[in-house]
Amino acid sequence: MEDSGIQRDLAFLKSHFTFLVHVIASLEAAGKPLCEQMEIFHDMQERIKSVPGSVGNKLRDKLEKVLQRNGGLKDLHTASDILTGKKTDLQCNIPVHLVSKLKYAPITSVDVEHTNLC
Repeated sequence: MEDSGIQRDLAFLKSHFTFLVHVIASLEAAGKPLCEQMEIFHDMQERIKSVPGSVGNKLRDKLEKVLQRNGGLKDLHTASDILTGKKTDLQCNIPVHLVSKLKYAPITSVDVEHTNLC
């Protein structure tokens, strides 16, 4: 802890990433509507985009790669737009008659692991 480099790194982490604790706790909380979860997720993405420097660049690139591989998240975003009445031209891979059943769908695997889909 006496190393000034570590102290600088910790100050950087504290100033740019402590919000993630709240984001994770909010997304893991059961019973939140999908549209609220997607809003929390979108806000997190915007805050990540504002992280400066090479760490911010690496983090933005990593986040973008992970999100591009997660097609289900795109479908949940589109379903959320439908549920909130937003007009969307995006193609949803979820049948429209099932979208209403996603009103309280969890977007984290914490709740998914405990959900009985049968």
